[in-house]
Parts: sequence; structure tokens; C-alpha cells
Amino acid sequence: MSSDPMPALEIRLQRMASRKRPVFRVVVVPAGLKGGRFLEQLGQYDPVKCPGDCHVDTGRLEYWLSVGAKPMGDAVAMIARMKAQFANAS
Repeated sequence: MSSDPMPALEIRLQRMASRKRPVFRVVVVPAGLKGGRFLEQLGQYDPVKCPGDCHVDTGRLEYWLSVGAKPMGDAVAMIARMKAQFANAS
């Protein structure tokens, strides 16, 4: 009986906009995958707007974190900032 283990998953920011006007998608990808493919888009992040406009589906983010997806790079700081804002709002 062979079962394929679930591949390691990463939550990353994927740059989408033009030169000098960055906008990022927050996406879930299998670890090591390149080329723009992703499993699910969780939201968008616009760092140009003050203090950074971030729209993320928190329910789906929590789901992917619960199944073992690991935030990478700037997504770590963005998620921590979102959690801190949510805690202060409560």
C-alpha cells in the first residue's frame, strides 16, 4: 500500500505589477515550485499604500497553516503584522 505524502507547502508573495509599482499576490505553492503556478491565491498586498494595503482571506490562511504550509520570506512578517492588528482590534 503506497500513499503519496502531501508535498511541503509554502505561503509566498508573488509579484504581479509593473516596474516601480509593486503589488503582490499571497499564494500557496508546493515547496520549490517555480514558474508562477500556485494552488490557491489567498489575497493581495500593496506595499505602496500607507501603511500597506493587505487583503487576505484569514479563514483560508488559517486552514493552510493548519495543514502544514509554512510562510516564507516577507509573508512571515506580513502574517505577524496581520495577527497583531487583529489582536489590537479585539
